[in-house]
Amino acid sequence: MPGKKQQLFAEKLGYSNERILTGFYSCNRSLFHSYYINNKENKSSNFPKVFLFVGRYIQAKGVFNLWNAFIELESEYKNDWELWCVGTGDEWINRLKHPKIKHFGFVQPDDFDSLIQKSGVYILPSEFEPWGVSLHEFVSAGYPVLVTDEVGSSEVFVKDGVNGYVIKAGSKHSIKEGMKKFMKMNKKELLLMSEESVSLSEKISPEIWVDKLISLL
Repeated sequence: MPGKKQQLFAEKLGYSNERILTGFYSCNRSLFHSYYINNKENKSSNFPKVFLFVGRYIQAKGVFNLWNAFIELESEYKNDWELWCVGTGDEWINRLKHPKIKHFGFVQPDDFDSLIQKSGVYILPSEFEPWGVSLHEFVSAGYPVLVTDEVGSSEVFVKDGVNGYVIKAGSKHSIKEGMKKFMKMNKKELLLMSEESVSLSEKISPEIWVDKLISLL
């Protein structure tokens, strides 16, 4: 199973704890960690003031709260941050347009290098997200993160206040407050969060899962 919530489900199905392995759902950590290595020096000298969302354009991902929160915050708290969104889906046609919001459509994982070079904080505002492998991808890439308490993988990859923040799902206000915290940070604070994310990303990898499977033989 991926994590603790899924483990609890397996236990309710009747599996004993010793028959349950966790940590099986890994991103391509080597690829996304290479993005961190490639861009570490540039970000250390000029940390990008860009929030990045990657996911489907559907209601369950919290995209409308995200867009509205950013637009409202822009009018209430003057800043020089942007919001970049990658993905497509049923709500693509209804995407909110704003001078500081960029919509890129679908991007293959192998083509993320330029986006990662120019963006700084990852946001996953999901209202329903049993796991969320994209969080693993972007902590591997060294991102400070802002995620909701509905993102299952946050139990592994987020330490609240250390490498990012876990906020209440479905709350536009919580998204605004979370983004504002990052806007008020200096470069040193953001880079420390980046390093913590990379460290947490090491908890799960394809190699670790293979070792667990081999242990069964």
